[in-house]
Amino acid sequence: MKFIVRIICFSFISSLVFSQTLTDATFPRDTFYTLNSAYNKYVKEYPFIKKAPYNKDESTLAYKGVTYSTIGSRNLVLDMFKPFCPPDTLYSAVLLVHGGGWRSGDRSLLYPLADQLARHGIVTIPVEYRLSPEALYPAAIIDINNALHYIRKNADKYAIDTNQIAILGSSAGAQIAGLIATKFGWENNTRLIRAFVNIDGIMEFISEDVRQYEDDPNKKVSSAGKWFGGRYNEKKYLWHEASPLVYVNEKSPPMLFVNSSKPRFHCGRDDVIKILTSNNIYSEVHTLDGSPHSFWLFEPWFTPTTRYIANFLKKVMK
Repeated sequence: MKFIVRIICFSFISSLVFSQTLTDATFPRDTFYTLNSAYNKYVKEYPFIKKAPYNKDESTLAYKGVTYSTIGSRNLVLDMFKPFCPPDTLYSAVLLVHGGGWRSGDRSLLYPLADQLARHGIVTIPVEYRLSPEALYPAAIIDINNALHYIRKNADKYAIDTNQIAILGSSAGAQIAGLIATKFGWENNTRLIRAFVNIDGIMEFISEDVRQYEDDPNKKVSSAGKWFGGRYNEKKYLWHEASPLVYVNEKSPPMLFVNSSKPRFHCGRDDVIKILTSNNIYSEVHTLDGSPHSFWLFEPWFTPTTRYIANFLKKVMK
């Protein structure tokens, strides 16, 4: 299936937004990672940066706060950005998993990216998931997997082709998305994930390259350690279990890596690509020279990031 771009139809239904039940549960969360906090951190070193453009009054947001899973009184929700015109056929779709060190951030961080990719003719779905202050690993993995199955179950309602569903994650969200793509990407010999996009997220927790940042005994417990509920020597099996690299094989989907200039966030990537290449599975790598970690939130890096992703998805989801 090919993407269908219908930009000419944007004007007459740009205000179309269907709202469903929003979560009203109170739950613990860490608010250290927001668009404003990232901007204030980076603007000192990169005074030329601008926040990625997003106009909510002209966006492609079609469904907001759709409950995909309920845990007790807690509703977990997703949003959906869609090309404005009714489709002649089914659309491809991509789930978007935000970052924030497994303990912070929210799905709105990926609204600009979701909006722009929808303008390339693909349904984009930013997903809420439980962060570590609320629930430890594997809660986030369970949540995103449930979101995937919700979309598959309701594909007809949203005009989505179940054979053309991809997953994308940024930073910690890329590790989560990578685990879904590699460990949970197949069911009864049916491929559930058609492609995986990794925006500056690690692909393993077990090498010394990673653990020098995530498991330094001379420092406080890292974000990963807090997510797992213990350091590597305390929860070694979880650190292994949560590493997407462990599950990469001949059934893995094509992968795109869009990376910052910070090698820390590339850990596991090259080993993954070696396995993909040995199995004739397509992959791409794009590194944005001189960029900070959260580059996808800001110009001048947002536009090329969007282009890399759109072109990759058009190439591998046909």
